[in-house]
Amino acid sequence: MSRAKVLPAREAFASESQAGRHKNWGYVRTSSLGEAEEGGRGRGQEVRFFVGGMCRPAGVFTPRSLPQAGPAPGKGVGLVLRDLSRIGVISDTHGDVAAWEKALEVWGPLDLILHAGDVLYHGPRNPLVAGYGPPELAERINASPVPLLIAQGNCDAEVDQMVLAWPLQSPLVLVQTPFLRLIAVHGHGMDKEAMAGLARRYRADVLVCGHTHVPLLEEWEGIILFNPGSPSLPKGREGPTVGLIEGRTATLRALGSGETLARVELPTG
Repeated sequence: MSRAKVLPAREAFASESQAGRHKNWGYVRTSSLGEAEEGGRGRGQEVRFFVGGMCRPAGVFTPRSLPQAGPAPGKGVGLVLRDLSRIGVISDTHGDVAAWEKALEVWGPLDLILHAGDVLYHGPRNPLVAGYGPPELAERINASPVPLLIAQGNCDAEVDQMVLAWPLQSPLVLVQTPFLRLIAVHGHGMDKEAMAGLARRYRADVLVCGHTHVPLLEEWEGIILFNPGSPSLPKGREGPTVGLIEGRTATLRALGSGETLARVELPTG
């Protein structure tokens, strides 16, 4: 196999956009290297995977160059995924182990979990829930066989990163699937207009957010806004909720029953 071409990060990002969002690409992880290797096209369901703060891809690898899943220590996220057809969407778990386990049950098999922040700490304005156990939740998240991407929330601190094996990424996470591009932010201090503007800046189809603990799944100025609510401390009339993206369909699910509360067909590119 010939060595992949090395590109500066900005050029690699532009190259991916010009080639089309729905091509089969290789792998990208976030680090401080500031460069990317181009490769991975034409390999079945492998996808190029952009993640990280300020959307600077820093390394692209073929599936044989890294383990199938798991964090790359000191290098941000290290993922090799052959498919991204099922993405679990969650936010504001706030240390609730029981809510996390129930979310896994509702989702079923997944290729990726996208978390919009406030992972472990309950926050000074929130009550302690019955399933509260930040150390245990950290252990379960670290042991997850499904890769996680996490956008740092306003309750996520440096000490949380010390116990989590998956990076708390700030200010956003950018994900490229075979079908669409998603951005995840926690969303504190942002209204719908600001979120839609951020998505347009990075040519994203979907913006995933959290913070309000109130679920939202709607189109706003051409952008799909997806707040999965909170499975731990819900503030909406829907109760505890999580989200699921299956191919080109996004759904909001009730945590207790798994019932679909809302559904949106996503852009096809």
